[in-house]
Amino acid sequence: MGRVFEELDLGDDAEEAVVEVTQKTAHTLLQEWTEKKIKKAEEEARKNSFYRAHEKKDKMANPYRKNRTGRTVLFV
Repeated sequence: MGRVFEELDLGDDAEEAVVEVTQKTAHTLLQEWTEKKIKKAEEEARKNSFYRAHEKKDKMANPYRKNRTGRTVLFV
């Protein structure tokens, strides 16, 4: 923003300044909320041993698709 509200002559300029401040405040609040949620989820995951990080499946996990043409093929 950089401009003091008292220095603004037009209503449109004042409105734009208020919108900028509101957007920055909302962004900051949402960022803090997100960080708290992530931290809480990580703590919960540490407490519950059945949670595990997402990992890409290895080739043995899906033996039905030998080729990647889009058609499902069973190994014979």
